[in-house]
Amino acid sequence: AKANLPMAALGTFMLWLGWFGFIGGHALLSSGGVSVVIVNTLLAGAAGVLAIIPIRLFANSGAVEADYLLKGVVAGLVAIAASAHAVHPQAAIIIGWIGAWIMLAGEWALLRLGVDDAVGIVPVHLGAGIWGTLAVAFLGDPQMLGTGLNFVLQFGAQIIGILAIGGWTFLTTIIFVGLMDLVIPLRVTLAEEQFGLNIVEQDAEPDYSGYPGLEDLLATYRQELILQKISRDPLAASSTPPAPASPFAPIPET
Repeated sequence: AKANLPMAALGTFMLWLGWFGFIGGHALLSSGGVSVVIVNTLLAGAAGVLAIIPIRLFANSGAVEADYLLKGVVAGLVAIAASAHAVHPQAAIIIGWIGAWIMLAGEWALLRLGVDDAVGIVPVHLGAGIWGTLAVAFLGDPQMLGTGLNFVLQFGAQIIGILAIGGWTFLTTIIFVGLMDLVIPLRVTLAEEQFGLNIVEQDAEPDYSGYPGLEDLLATYRQELILQKISRDPLAASSTPPAPASPFAPIPET
């Protein structure tokens, strides 16, 4: 998102708009029920944004990053997906708010564990998604839900659903990704990873304006990749000598 915030914001609002049809159409409700779904979806996304602001203000010395606001919207939308047809607007706000907080906690946990999730897919969709599924039991209106289950049975049903979907997704992903890896290796070399896949595989370089010396430095790394003829062997990649840093101007602090 930070690479192109205007496009990321446009995509987020398009996703928000599409969520109305996605949730309302999936529920197959009457016109009156669809209006409730749309209102709850709108409120949950907005609550996700509002939930981000105080946390990031405190954690980032009074500044709120725009990409976190966009993630808050998506986390709120994901969280309300399971219960938009079965909760009151007040509950939708709570669900979206907590979903955004869970997203932030998930990002913090992944950073602590050293897991690379550049766009926050796991915290947004797994973390907020699990919370939203459980929220059906906690905040769902029994009459609107229409399952006839009490809290304990409904909570158990939500747990079973989470385990079933998670197990199926994990197993099928492992099988298909494993087969793909046999045909086309999915793991890049260490040198290619450090250099940047956008340059090595797509020949797409970022804008270096305002960073004197950085373009020359990366050009040197590119030349070393060509000379070394980096293969898919991690051992060969690790033998690539480092580029001299002294001829290049330091990157200014931002």
